[in-house]
Amino acid sequence: MRKESTMKNTLVSAFTSLLVLPIGFAADAMYGVASEIDLASDSAWTLRCDDGPARPVKVPGGGWNSDQQSPQIQVMKDVRDFVMYDRKITIPAIYPEQAVKLCFGAVAHGCEVFLDGKQVGEHHGPQVPFEMELTELATPGKEQVLQVKAYHRRHYLMPGQKQTAEVAVGFDFPEGGDEPTRKEANDWCNWHGNTKVGYGIVRSIKMKFLPAVYVDDYFIKTSVSNKQLTCDVWLKNSTAKEHKVKLGAALSSWNKSNWTYPSIPSTTVTIPPKSTLKTTIGPVSWNMGPESYWWPNIPYREKYQPQLHYLNITVSDDMKSWHTISSRFGFAEHVEGPYYYTVNGVRYTGFSDGTTEGQTSFYDSYSSPAWLPPTGPGTGAPESWKRYMRVGINMNRLSCSPPTEYMMDAADEVGFMLIPEAPIWGNGLSRYNPAYTPQTYHDMGRACRNHPCIARYSLSNEVREPRGEMQDKWSWRPAIDDIRKADDTRPLVFELHSQGNGRVDGIQGGHAWIMDHYTNIHEKVGDDKDIRGMGEHFWDRNSMGEFAVGCRALRINNWCYMAGWSWINYWPNFLQGMNHDLNAWKPQDHPDRKDGIDGWGSPIVDFIQRSLHPYLVQDLGILKENPGDPKELGQGKIEWPYNLPTILAGQPVERKVEVFNGGLIGNKITLRWSAHWDKPNGPEAVKGCDIACEIEPGFHTTKTITLAVPKVDHDERKLYLVLDSVMDGKTVFHSEETCLNVITRTVESSAAFIGTDPVAK
Repeated sequence: MRKESTMKNTLVSAFTSLLVLPIGFAADAMYGVASEIDLASDSAWTLRCDDGPARPVKVPGGGWNSDQQSPQIQVMKDVRDFVMYDRKITIPAIYPEQAVKLCFGAVAHGCEVFLDGKQVGEHHGPQVPFEMELTELATPGKEQVLQVKAYHRRHYLMPGQKQTAEVAVGFDFPEGGDEPTRKEANDWCNWHGNTKVGYGIVRSIKMKFLPAVYVDDYFIKTSVSNKQLTCDVWLKNSTAKEHKVKLGAALSSWNKSNWTYPSIPSTTVTIPPKSTLKTTIGPVSWNMGPESYWWPNIPYREKYQPQLHYLNITVSDDMKSWHTISSRFGFAEHVEGPYYYTVNGVRYTGFSDGTTEGQTSFYDSYSSPAWLPPTGPGTGAPESWKRYMRVGINMNRLSCSPPTEYMMDAADEVGFMLIPEAPIWGNGLSRYNPAYTPQTYHDMGRACRNHPCIARYSLSNEVREPRGEMQDKWSWRPAIDDIRKADDTRPLVFELHSQGNGRVDGIQGGHAWIMDHYTNIHEKVGDDKDIRGMGEHFWDRNSMGEFAVGCRALRINNWCYMAGWSWINYWPNFLQGMNHDLNAWKPQDHPDRKDGIDGWGSPIVDFIQRSLHPYLVQDLGILKENPGDPKELGQGKIEWPYNLPTILAGQPVERKVEVFNGGLIGNKITLRWSAHWDKPNGPEAVKGCDIACEIEPGFHTTKTITLAVPKVDHDERKLYLVLDSVMDGKTVFHSEETCLNVITRTVESSAAFIGTDPVAK
């Protein structure tokens, strides 16, 4: 996030008078701070479909095919190859010497850009942000024509292929119009019509003005293990002469905390004309301790706010300050352990969703209320991430959907972790293409790398080209090298189906792990095993309960990551602005869930919250005998466990109990137990005791509870084993799930084999 101030009203009036139409404008009267114009408009743009007549179009409006366009343009029927966006602009002179950039949130599935008929540049690939330089063609004060030629997905179909494109294709299954296009849509995917992916200009389009010598890009790298910070800076000189500049940097607190920051010496660099120079700030020692780190919000606290900082970068020479930016960051390090992931050196278990942009609400779903800044309490993207964390979900794989800048800003501020995934759904739609695919990884990495919330990158979803025994020739291996050129500080994964599991090595270094889909959740993972995660297992039955019980098994078996797909299939009105009708993915869509039945405070959501709780205490015998969903009893009531162990009165009983320390600090936990007749708070049957546990954060251990079951005065009675996890004298988890049937004698079988006489007694 860059902190940039707004200019004085008089300056706004002077510049907006130069524009053909009133459009948003931001700048600063001080020389050296970037300015921008928002080119989004409901009236300034026209659109031509292929070579047809011009018509009005909303930009971005969810894309040219969205239901916000009037009349709506059908993606399969009304456009064959491209659309041409067209508008007039007058570029103001913000600086005596300036650079001008065109900044896109995304264009699906690719585009060429023209100013006054001259090509500015081209970009191929959907759902990722990118920039184009306008400086050479921009003439301040002159009315100019801006055109964006945006290509249909058909434009990129591989020769002889009906569905596979040369560019990346995400979760995009559009509807057909007439019979031929309905057939074509079915050729693309038999789930056609179950997504809403915007085509053309989506997310945003802005024009940015910078001084002629400026910070073009930066990458802040923080290392907890080395206790140091570095920052790669790309300085651009758009003038025709060489510039010798001083690069300065200083640290400050976003939280307004009183840290004693280290000073950073300035450096002098010479930038050749019309060129970009990369230089590095640091390494800078970071000795302020773990309190200064960015930590995820585990366990969830409603008012928690992570520590964030600014790196304030200045570019100047003897005459003036050229450019100043304040770059926000969190001091954090996401790396792999032996069979798990760590944040700042601490192991954690990832409970995730798999939110897909094309599934949620509108064509450009990231413009829906759930992902925007708050409009009041309990709204916007910060609230969306908090809702997930209240359930127990601490991260989100944005399935085939790189996040927006604001979504990441909000996650940074509330301590939620994200897994951006390249917009690549590989079930026949995408192949690795060396001409186009690397750009997608470059853009995704560049957009995400300065955010501490980014836990790792997913490079694709369900690509089907088999790895086989010749893994060194697997076509997707270069993806590892591509993303590492943009960001080499995060772990990497492939979300794959029917590809087995294990490690995939890049060609030029680095590696990725394969996250499983739909495989055996009861396979044990140990310190001699690979990193194992379950990216999609519980999506086809709409069962929140199945997800919850499955997560308990996965946690015990040391899987480091577990996710359903997707949470709004289970609970469509979970996110602000969403409901059953707006959920585009209909094959596994549950009807709306109601508060008090399937919403907050309901038995099923309470069961999920307990299953994902960082300090879960689990009776292993209960889980083994109840591996499936809770039984639904109607009116929102559930039953779990439903198979109760039977024990004999007067005999000693041992119960194996798994104790989890899923927090990020502290290793002293007390397992406290007691036994009660008839109900959890019934008469005490056996006086319990405390069992001291020393469990490092992120780990778990098995403890044995031994009790002598008293005799009962009738044939059968229920005995409840109440389990508590206590830290620092406070109960952090409470379980009443272990219920035992106590009987006075062994039950004899009444079964008889057919064809034999009953045995005489």
